[in-house]
Amino acid sequence: MDRYTSVARALHWILAVLIIVNLVLGIGHDALPKDWAVMPVHKSIGLTVLALALLRIAWRWADRRPPEEPAPRWQQLAARAAHG
Repeated sequence: MDRYTSVARALHWILAVLIIVNLVLGIGHDALPKDWAVMPVHKSIGLTVLALALLRIAWRWADRRPPEEPAPRWQQLAARAAHG
């Protein structure tokens, strides 16, 4: 079975974790102690997500994706719509 490269998978999961952590920090910063300085960390993670997302886009353009698995046409369209 063809798969995405390990770099593409690593970038995907690193970005997913960072986005979730940043979302939690952004939403919950009022509930955390004021001396924790959450917002500078939130901003740093946001800039890191931006840089890694640009790297992921560049990697995606340079790297070929694996062929799609055989599936009915409606499933292929639903998969593309969900990813979009």
